[in-house]
Amino acid sequence: AVGGRAVAVGAWGAAPAARKAAETGERAAEHAAIAANAAQKTAEYERATFEFTVEQQRQAQALGVLVSWGGDFTSQYSSGGVHVLVENASGVRITDLEVWAVKNGQRITEVKQIHDLGRASQQFDLGGTADWFESLGSGNGKGVVRFTDAVGLRWERRSGEAPIIVNAVSPEP
Repeated sequence: AVGGRAVAVGAWGAAPAARKAAETGERAAEHAAIAANAAQKTAEYERATFEFTVEQQRQAQALGVLVSWGGDFTSQYSSGGVHVLVENASGVRITDLEVWAVKNGQRITEVKQIHDLGRASQQFDLGGTADWFESLGSGNGKGVVRFTDAVGLRWERRSGEAPIIVNAVSPEP
């Protein structure tokens, strides 16, 4: 009986130590979960930052190609029509240009093509008809340019919009 009592007293004394060890283990598991979550968020942030940097580098030349448009809207019978200015401020050659104007998402002028703009800027005078005259004067139109950059990517840039990569060679509205 004395041996049993000693075992019981030992077990009774060990119970608080076991509880404390269990609590310590739970806290360690919580800390490990918090650290794992933080590591995952850090990895996601680093991946997003890397992808953003790659996208910026990929878009660098296209961002330097600026498109503006205007025209002679003093008379609907004016022969001036729409003028789209393509400014290559990227400092790098662009090729295979296609230039046109759109109104409400629809192409309203002919498509001018030029093989190589190089590092220059050029104004394209595009034809038009009297039925779009008033809408152009009110500012609903945009100049559009598609071009191939120095690394072979095909881009489209519209007045006042960011460049987008396109696969199609012929212009859609």
